[in-house]
Amino acid sequence: MYKKLVFSILILFFTIKTQAQNSTISIANLQILYIGVDNPLKVIAEGIPSKELEISADNGVSILGEKGSYIARATKTGKTSILVLHRGKIIEKHDFYCRRIPNAIVILAVEDRYAKGGDIPIGIMKAASKLGIDYDYNLYINNMCSIQSFAVDIVSKNRDYQSFMNYGENFNPQIINALQKIKAGDQVHFDEIKGKCPGDEVGRIIGSLWFSIY
Repeated sequence: MYKKLVFSILILFFTIKTQAQNSTISIANLQILYIGVDNPLKVIAEGIPSKELEISADNGVSILGEKGSYIARATKTGKTSILVLHRGKIIEKHDFYCRRIPNAIVILAVEDRYAKGGDIPIGIMKAASKLGIDYDYNLYINNMCSIQSFAVDIVSKNRDYQSFMNYGENFNPQIINALQKIKAGDQVHFDEIKGKCPGDEVGRIIGSLWFSIY
């Protein structure tokens, strides 16, 4: 199912003038169509009623909508051309790039705070109960992705080694119990973090987190 992008960032406008129509066409987007989600497009042609505009695209991109407001849906990576037409005549062509949704930024989530790796107080690590996504980094993309699994390695100061596998974002009881026994000087590694975003047929590795306890 396609999820609708929530744009909380500044929309860029690309303005083109054509002599034949003596009009200005503005398409509101980022010149990137993400696979697996709805990509809103806004088309405005000066002097042409929005209800008379037509939009089409190639490279497997489908366009839905009317009266200047459209949704573009991409199915594969590559370049696509979006054509703006009036009464069957091409007014302008805009090139876009179809891409997979970028990897989400993974964080160690602790109540109202989070950490992205490095040195961390022992109390914060013991209070952690899950991994999460940094929504502040790129809200309209990251809120579409989910964490599927990850490996946890705890290396003690004297080099004793414990390894666990976790499924989902919440720590399983074994990991929670092991974290309660960590000491200053230990290291905690979250590796092979696998996530899945819209458009992904299978999960992908989206990152790792390494922490040194003090």
